[in-house]
Amino acid sequence: MHTESFSAENIAAIRRQSWGRLFGGGIEEARRTAGLSIDQAAEAAGMEASEWRAIEAGHVPGDWERLRAMADAMDVPHDQMALYAFMCQGVHLNGCHLAVGGDQQDTVESKGFR
Repeated sequence: MHTESFSAENIAAIRRQSWGRLFGGGIEEARRTAGLSIDQAAEAAGMEASEWRAIEAGHVPGDWERLRAMADAMDVPHDQMALYAFMCQGVHLNGCHLAVGGDQQDTVESKGFR
């Protein structure tokens, strides 16, 4: 039997990677639901396609302006994108899902995200 000892640092890295992948998967799903290719979504958000690919691969951007532009490109409500990013940066979550084309009123105003 093989046992490995994980340090707190290793566990934190694994946790970040897992939540990042969850975030990226949700972004990919929302993009596909919106009927956009990576190139189309990136262009609509004012990003390089390589940056969008990195996000879908698990990088969770901490820049609210970037998240807002991505939400607009996919027709995802700003408050939902902000909450999703916050949760996927490490907070426990029971199911991550982004609604595309929602009619919800934006409610998140912290850090200028509205």
